[in-house]
Amino acid sequence: MQEQQMKKDQKNWHYQHQGNQHVTIFHPAAGLNWIASYNFAARLSRSFLLRINDINQILPNDGLSGVMDSENQWVFNHAHSITDGSEVFTTNQLDWGNMLVFEEMDGAVSLPRLDPVDIMFIDWLDDWLVRSNSNNVDFRFYARQFVSKIRDGGYIILDLKHDSEYNPFQKQWFSHPLNPFAVDENTTLTYEGEFTFYHEVDCQPFNHEHFTHVDVKIFKVNHRNNSQ
Repeated sequence: MQEQQMKKDQKNWHYQHQGNQHVTIFHPAAGLNWIASYNFAARLSRSFLLRINDINQILPNDGLSGVMDSENQWVFNHAHSITDGSEVFTTNQLDWGNMLVFEEMDGAVSLPRLDPVDIMFIDWLDDWLVRSNSNNVDFRFYARQFVSKIRDGGYIILDLKHDSEYNPFQKQWFSHPLNPFAVDENTTLTYEGEFTFYHEVDCQPFNHEHFTHVDVKIFKVNHRNNSQ
């Protein structure tokens, strides 16, 4: 197995979006780390719909873990509820359209229902995916379980939040070939590098450690049969 080199690439990364529609992003098993995917979405400087999934959802207006700006003002407005129980929020912080959909369900239930998205932002690869008991698998084993839900030319943003020696699945989750590599018979991933993105939006959850930046690996998705 070709091992991933952990040399950090500090080059700026520019998102290439196909078409004029808003960007669709899915963040499964997000917990409070949806702050990271929101900041990532905001830096794209274009309209987006961010679907945030967790089995125990933490909403922006939560009394214990709500999100405020540096002047202690609420950042997000509750727009409406969806019949499936999801809650929709928007913010006036950005100069372009935005919608954050918080769905409270198991990611394993949400994934089959998901329409293909432009970007999948992932920091947790357990529970909502099938876990391998083998030490000989790498990121490809997990990626093949969800790549069909990412459009051709879309991206996987792999947050390195859990890239730690204390994570027993560290090698499985974060090791991968450096060259373009197949994850199944239809899909190839191209590794674009490792990046640090500093949070530029003024929002933090109170009663929690503040988020300042996110370290990620980025993969571009290419489907041989581009029906996605």
